[in-house]
Amino acid sequence: MFRLFTLSLSGLLLVASGCVGTETGNGQKQKQHTAKVELRLTDGDGPFANESFVGTDSDGSQLTITNAWASVDRIDLRLAAGVSCSEVLATSSVVADDEDPFAPTCTDDDDILRIEGPFWVDLMTGESEPPLDMVTLPDGTYLGGSVKLHPRTPADPFGDVAGDATLAADGALADGSAFRMALRLTDVIPFEGEVDFAEGVASLLLLLDVESWFAELPVTACAEDGDLTVDPDGTYVISDGRDGCVSASRVIGDALKLSGRLAASDE
Repeated sequence: MFRLFTLSLSGLLLVASGCVGTETGNGQKQKQHTAKVELRLTDGDGPFANESFVGTDSDGSQLTITNAWASVDRIDLRLAAGVSCSEVLATSSVVADDEDPFAPTCTDDDDILRIEGPFWVDLMTGESEPPLDMVTLPDGTYLGGSVKLHPRTPADPFGDVAGDATLAADGALADGSAFRMALRLTDVIPFEGEVDFAEGVASLLLLLDVESWFAELPVTACAEDGDLTVDPDGTYVISDGRDGCVSASRVIGDALKLSGRLAASDE
């Protein structure tokens, strides 16, 4: 039997906080729960609620990320084999309307639940705009999912920090020099991992592991050789390959597609 969770995407964490029942086709009650989902950064197996995250470039030098944002078009969650999205939603009270505009819908692949954006996500704090606090998800097994980056949200609520980028970050190189990353990616980022949604699960986590983002890119060497654009304030800029550190967008985009992990937490 499937139960339903309500989730809020403010970055990526899912917190169950209540339930009601609706009748299924066989007369059984299908529970619904309020919950929270957040898209967040992590580094390796470390915690996701950090003030900074560390990646390593191809020369073995560390880059510390202290702020990060993503412009998101949609989130997809894959249901277990044999589970029909349309049947699940048909036996629930989930309807996308003015009160719940971000209720999940089904795709042509009937094993996918989709949460439509666009929205802007602070990957450090999990805050998003618009806030997603009334999205409903069913209990059961999820076999991963994906996030589609969007060229531009209607407005950047965090102070126009990223311009027209879809993935942005800032932080420091190993020597303490400031860097800024601003990439216009439109990739679909897969999230691997099997998660059993059941009573006691408080959080559904869509985690992006920054540890390998720069592993194929010699960022520190590019900075030392003068191959990175430098802002007037001395900040090094990692952008879409318009500098000597070529193919930054492609290399980081490829690494991004291997960095997603779906997980669950009881906190």
